[in-house]
Amino acid sequence: MTVDRNDPAASGTWEPPVRPIDPDLPALDLLFDPSALSTALGRHVRADHLRHKPGVSAVARLQPDDGGTPGWIAAYHRDAAIKAENLLRRSRQWSSANTGAALIPVPGPTGQMVVSGPLRLDKKLHKVLAPFAGSAVGEPDLARNVLNYNPFRRVVFSLQTDAGTVVCKAGSATVDTTAPLLGRLAAAGVPVVEEYTPAALPDGLPDWPRLRYYPWFGSTDLASIARHRPGPSTAELSRAAGRALAKLHAHPRPEEPLPGDADSRHGYEPDGPGRLALMIRDLSRLAPELGARLDRLRSKLAIRLARTGQQVLTHGDFSADQVLVDGGQVRLVDFDRASRAPAAADLGSFAAVELVADAPSTQGRATRLLPGLLEGYRSGGGTVNDADIDAWTAFHLLGRLNEPFRQCRKGWEAEMASRLTLAEEVLR
Repeated sequence: MTVDRNDPAASGTWEPPVRPIDPDLPALDLLFDPSALSTALGRHVRADHLRHKPGVSAVARLQPDDGGTPGWIAAYHRDAAIKAENLLRRSRQWSSANTGAALIPVPGPTGQMVVSGPLRLDKKLHKVLAPFAGSAVGEPDLARNVLNYNPFRRVVFSLQTDAGTVVCKAGSATVDTTAPLLGRLAAAGVPVVEEYTPAALPDGLPDWPRLRYYPWFGSTDLASIARHRPGPSTAELSRAAGRALAKLHAHPRPEEPLPGDADSRHGYEPDGPGRLALMIRDLSRLAPELGARLDRLRSKLAIRLARTGQQVLTHGDFSADQVLVDGGQVRLVDFDRASRAPAAADLGSFAAVELVADAPSTQGRATRLLPGLLEGYRSGGGTVNDADIDAWTAFHLLGRLNEPFRQCRKGWEAEMASRLTLAEEVLR
């Protein structure tokens, strides 16, 4: 669907607000105005999955309203304009004028540049996807089979092979494989979706360190079931997920480094006081008016986190959408942040995501998966106390405090404040 530029409602010129989010990058505010953004691009889109470097750049995913292939948009300060110029130059090399990246004219400081383009011309993923062009399976159908897309970082999509449907994660950087860990977990009876090892790859798939493959499992996930078709089986599926998590936590902690054990860019542990301090710092910069409340919560939470038990092997990003469902069977997926942490960290992550999904600002509804999950977890041998879960729930709510901003939602400041209130209430 395209925007009618002759429509009076779509013909106005967008102007940066008097008080922009980032005074050095006024074009950032365009991403928070779907109407103006659609007019600028000539089609109905909305921005989300934002990454913002204050005063330098902003990169976001463009999600078409008609559900088509996502794209990307990038805004640059004049001092970083060379990056936009390089994007346009590469686009001219890779594509025709009608299918490449385009410069989007926006008012504001001289030299500010905004560029938009299709997924297949993502500046970091273009070369990662190139091996498919000469492979037996052919190029992926990005118009229909994209499952997730994080601009300039990663795209997840499905492919058809002689061995059946395969899910591929294509990343801009080489990531250590999780295949050995997942193989050991599966052998120990932990229900996971294993990653293909190079030796076991279905025929025709290109073998490259930045491409990782998984067999397709099921038809939905636990979050989707709770959201769209809850029923008597939902509680049992929640209990099954809890039993699966208990098995994971009971597995011996590996000696080798895990994907989420450390963040090489920042040098801090994946969970705990170190990460908490950095989260509070970044959140206070984004929303200075919340600074005093954030600091009070940090002081209280740091003490609570220090008392939450010994470390186990954790998923690292556990939520209902990481539980795939096939009939009555469940499998855990996405272990890219697997780490050593207290067991309550995974349960608090699950609870935090559920609380956020049920918040009035997201127009969600109570899914009530956590009670069944905890019942299954404890019946499966897992031990954890409610106070520890509350502490980690508050921690993970803080970790998701900036999501309304990253999703480019109008009123993101109020939503951040509302989520902070949730964290404060959980920790009482």
